[in-house]
Amino acid sequence: MGDPTEERGRHDRGEMRCKGCGRPEDQWEDPMGFSMGGDVYCCEGCAMGTGCICDPDRHEREP
Repeated sequence: MGDPTEERGRHDRGEMRCKGCGRPEDQWEDPMGFSMGGDVYCCEGCAMGTGCICDPDRHEREP
């Protein structure tokens, strides 16, 4: 079994998740996401490492 962090971008059922915060794709502010460095994030904040902006209650990156 591989390292779980290697699969952070995918949910157990194969659904896309943000590489930064883990938010499921169906909860992204922009359904297309934000691409950076070959990875897909839910928003620019997660891509830049400044925090998720999809939900006003979530301002910090999850570990």
